[in-house]
Amino acid sequence: MPVVTRKTQMQHKTEIEIELSETIAYKRPIASFESFCPVCKSLVEMAPPEAAAILTRTTEREIYRLVETNLIHFVETDKILVCLNSLAEIKSATDVMQNNYEKQNNILFD
Repeated sequence: MPVVTRKTQMQHKTEIEIELSETIAYKRPIASFESFCPVCKSLVEMAPPEAAAILTRTTEREIYRLVETNLIHFVETDKILVCLNSLAEIKSATDVMQNNYEKQNNILFD
């Protein structure tokens, strides 16, 4: 009687984790200057959206979204200038909300 052997196949799973780091070099000086903000009713530092994006480490599109939804103060002449005071306020508020959300989720998942 012949002996029947069965080969068992082993499966290997390899996971590779890649961490990327990105550095952006901006050679031109950031164009910000003092101007009157009609909402703050005072002289504040204003900057174009591309400079505001660099200062807040976000995207230019995100700055335009904040302008379009009136979440930050801005003036519009031949170009848009963003009030950096209101941008700092909204940025710190969203950071606080994000931290609270993360704390809440950590409590739920612990």
